[in-house]
Amino acid sequence: MKTILDAVNTLKGIWPSDAIQIIEIDGVEFSEKEFIICVVECSNNFGLPSVTAKPIYTQAMYDDNKLPAVGMLCKHKGVNKSVIAPLDINNKIVLISIDNGIYSLAHCDDIEPIDNRTLKCKAIDELIDYLDDKNMPYDPFVILGIAYDKWVK
Repeated sequence: MKTILDAVNTLKGIWPSDAIQIIEIDGVEFSEKEFIICVVECSNNFGLPSVTAKPIYTQAMYDDNKLPAVGMLCKHKGVNKSVIAPLDINNKIVLISIDNGIYSLAHCDDIEPIDNRTLKCKAIDELIDYLDDKNMPYDPFVILGIAYDKWVK
């Protein structure tokens, strides 16, 4: 063991005794204060956002007629929800939950994908759809003019 983080992991975040002020592990000394600071930093992920994001039921999955799997985030009646469990043998009815612990049943035909595109991608797709609807060419000057009119003015 060479770092205080190794000591915290080995001791599972519990200081050995109130009577001990300094511990030595593999020739490296740590004070109780350093140990506690490291435990606190570990408990809040060193200030970084959590990386345990749930998988998302995407438009591509929806287009391929795939059903959301257990644990996925999806939309039901315009609200983001989590799939808890399939309830029938054909996977047509699922148990879903809203984050506040309310559960409900949903038919898979009513489950919608979550749009996880960036704002930039959404803007580009919207512009391309607009050009296609108007049968306009993808001329850079036309695109920049429309973009300016839509988002800058």
